[in-house]
Amino acid sequence: MVTQRIENTEERWKRKEEELCRKMEEILQKIKENEKKHEEREELIGDILEKIEQKLKKEGTNEKEEKQGERTKET
Repeated sequence: MVTQRIENTEERWKRKEEELCRKMEEILQKIKENEKKHEEREELIGDILEKIEQKLKKEGTNEKEEKQGERTKET
């Protein structure tokens, strides 16, 4: 009877351990997925910032050209 209880307890602990391992693997998988999404977001943000920077430089160049055009008209 005691032996049976010990075996039952060992089986329960073994099942619990397997369940915990499975849950840990699921959590690790979710972490990896989140890291990948985070990297994709950072890449997208970087692309957007680069486009904004290019647009601002282009607008700045256009403004300089307009000012130079106005100066030549004034002279």
